[in-house]
Amino acid sequence: VCALAWGNTEAGQEGPSAFATGDAHGQVKLWDVKQMKCVWTSIEKDGLERDVCAKLVVDVTRGMVVAAMESNKIIVWSGLRPVLIGEREVLDHGPTELTIAPFPAFNATQTPAGFVPLRELLDIHVSAPRDGEVGLLVAYKHDPYLYRIDVDITTSDIERFALGDGSAGSVTVVKPVFATQESETSFVLVGDQLGCISIFDWDGSTSTSKTSIAPLRKLDAHEDGAVTALAWNTIVLTSGSSRGTIKVWDSLSLTHVRTFSSPGARPAVGGEWDGVSQIVLERTVLLASVGSRVMAWQAGPVGKHDKAHAKGKQAKASRNSGLAKWQQQIEMYRDIAESRRDLDEEQSHTRRTFGREREQQSTLAHMGLNEVEAVEYVLMLSRDEEEDRWLRRALSTTEDDGVFMADFDDLQTPVSGPSAFIEHAPSPAMTSRTSSFSSQSHSNGSIVINGRTLPRTVPLQSNHKIQVSPRMHPEPMEAGFTNIPLNGSLSSSFNTQTSVSVPSTTDLDHFPPVSRTPSSTGVSVPSTPASPSAMRRSGPSSAESLRNAWTTPMSLQSVSSAPSPTPASATSSPLLVARKNSPPNRSSSAGPSLISAGFARQTIRSSGSPEFTPLTEDAEDEDEDLRLAIELSLAEARSRGENI
Repeated sequence: VCALAWGNTEAGQEGPSAFATGDAHGQVKLWDVKQMKCVWTSIEKDGLERDVCAKLVVDVTRGMVVAAMESNKIIVWSGLRPVLIGEREVLDHGPTELTIAPFPAFNATQTPAGFVPLRELLDIHVSAPRDGEVGLLVAYKHDPYLYRIDVDITTSDIERFALGDGSAGSVTVVKPVFATQESETSFVLVGDQLGCISIFDWDGSTSTSKTSIAPLRKLDAHEDGAVTALAWNTIVLTSGSSRGTIKVWDSLSLTHVRTFSSPGARPAVGGEWDGVSQIVLERTVLLASVGSRVMAWQAGPVGKHDKAHAKGKQAKASRNSGLAKWQQQIEMYRDIAESRRDLDEEQSHTRRTFGREREQQSTLAHMGLNEVEAVEYVLMLSRDEEEDRWLRRALSTTEDDGVFMADFDDLQTPVSGPSAFIEHAPSPAMTSRTSSFSSQSHSNGSIVINGRTLPRTVPLQSNHKIQVSPRMHPEPMEAGFTNIPLNGSLSSSFNTQTSVSVPSTTDLDHFPPVSRTPSSTGVSVPSTPASPSAMRRSGPSSAESLRNAWTTPMSLQSVSSAPSPTPASATSSPLLVARKNSPPNRSSSAGPSLISAGFARQTIRSSGSPEFTPLTEDAEDEDEDLRLAIELSLAEARSRGENI
């Protein structure tokens, strides 16, 4: 069985008296409801003429059965009234059979002659206003037009009309309202895919078959989906959408009266809502089927009790008429899981889209800076790192390990007499250290050596004779001013309030240059100050500027004078001026140095020789030079702060 249809209910009867069935071979049977027996069977088709029955319509009053086949053929059987009412068990002659051939859609594209494309049937209805005449209402899926077919049973004449204007969507539901009396008018309610409801006059006609019948009224009913169900009575018009919503309209003015939300269950993520499949209307009762659920609503007067009692009664009724607890729990768990899934998807999308920007903003907020201040802070750190790198590079060029008292503890030779200064003569290593460390302050501040500012030496706990100058690494706390000097020397920002600034050796006002002039005894005497241009030619790093009276050793007479340059000492003693003004009565030949002569006399005395050679004129000059050297040494010691 592929199709089944109940007959209409006649006046005075409680229900239909017959129904019809159709099978896959195209055979139709008519059944009596009371006796449950087949009262009529259509002729069975053999061979290729077999066709599946898609829809059936039974009109008990007119004694008519209409079958729509899948091949788009429509077959009408008439004259079955005697068997339907039980007057006869078997017809004397067979019923009248009329076949309507398939027809193309209205305003369809041109097709080859004799070829009609198959269409899926949506609904079919029958109207028999007069004896011998039949009106068929046919609707196809994916077609915005309806078709009215008028058939004359006596003459077999067929006339076809189209209903629609082409501006609506495809037809989804059809609800005809045929008149039961002559004073009434028949009309058709049609719902389309766009959510609109159109009302057509069933008795309307056109002058030609190339035009269609336009709708009398058109109503935008549902915005959320297509219209899937329609119901009408003399009071209201009810429509249902594909998303389960139900709306009620006034049947005369077509004004909106009420809206019911979908009673169906909430679909899963990505699923579709259940649509309204059927609506049943009575005078005050509305029944709607949505998916697996049915909604019932009854209109009536409000109770005589007060509003509070009515609300409480309504709330109690709603609690008692709800779903089972296990079903509510399952739906609650499903809603929670869907909500969490939606939140996770939203969070992942947000992290992918705005994660980088949010991380940057959170970092700036944690630091308490805006974008401009963050850029300035990065530039400050970069500049401070560059200054620290420059300072380490500058300190690595001239490494100063500090001043050690042990450097002055040289091995003493048992020498007595006027040449006792040899016992305290500094070693070459000490000379090189003390010449670079020319001066220091008496306070605990910083000192300046060769134009560089360094902190005072700090005594260690391990050895009280050792004093080490610690390195100073300033921590970058703010942008401030740069520590990189512009003139090649360290900035004075490291100096404290108690620091003493010692002039550099290149200062002409404090340290006039002393040139090496050979004399008859081989002793260097200071010359007049050189001109500024000469000083520029011989800077502190050149060998000529380092050859002065303090750094030039006196060689023996047998050894030629070849002094090696050492770092110049910076002293401003007045003895240098007196030494400069003394007459240079020296011979051009090189004589023995003071240190060599002192060692020679000490050797003679230690050998135990009783004789002592008297000093000559050259020896007296050497003694004078020796006294000058001692005075210079004492002046340098006092300048270092030693108590002598």
